[in-house]
Amino acid sequence: MIGIITGDIINSRFTDSSVWMKTLRTTLNTLGRSPRTWEIFRGDSFQIAIKKPEEALQACIKIKSALKSANNTDVRMAVGLGAVSFRATRITESQGIAFQYSGEQFDRLKKEKTNLLIRSPWPDWDEAMNLYLQLALTIMDNWSTGAAKLAHLMISRPELSQQELGQLIGIAQSSVSERLNRAHINEILKLEQYFRQKTMQLIAGQ
Repeated sequence: MIGIITGDIINSRFTDSSVWMKTLRTTLNTLGRSPRTWEIFRGDSFQIAIKKPEEALQACIKIKSALKSANNTDVRMAVGLGAVSFRATRITESQGIAFQYSGEQFDRLKKEKTNLLIRSPWPDWDEAMNLYLQLALTIMDNWSTGAAKLAHLMISRPELSQQELGQLIGIAQSSVSERLNRAHINEILKLEQYFRQKTMQLIAGQ
């Protein structure tokens, strides 16, 4: 079982691709190698395979926070958890239920006017998790570039203290704490941990 994320840049026609394209490529490169693990296609869409499905939400937060740090560009993403029946040399040519789930949810994003959905082999859990994600999006969709940058650092460098985080972005430790509280970043990271633990439990119980 793996995680497949299908996404695209929101309002890409009205944003400077030179700003977000470099950020998107850099972030995807931290998650795997192209084109077997990830690809960008149709100019503003992308697909990436997450080897450990329990890490799929962390990858989504990492991508979203990186892009919102770059001129406040935002992204839509759909996650499919499931098996892969055929692995090609390019991720966009691979097949399996994980790809099907991701594609189906991606088609729902614009219709439901939301930026993140998930589908897995466990429908009851999907229903609850998608509700949690919609609540989380009321926070993440409204992150400032500063809050997104801090969230991205906390995902990428979890070993850093608040003082070290402040030094990296040029603000005082007290300002880091205020920004964390204002942007509810710790709560988002707790949701990511819940997703990780619950996914692992469900996989182990199969």
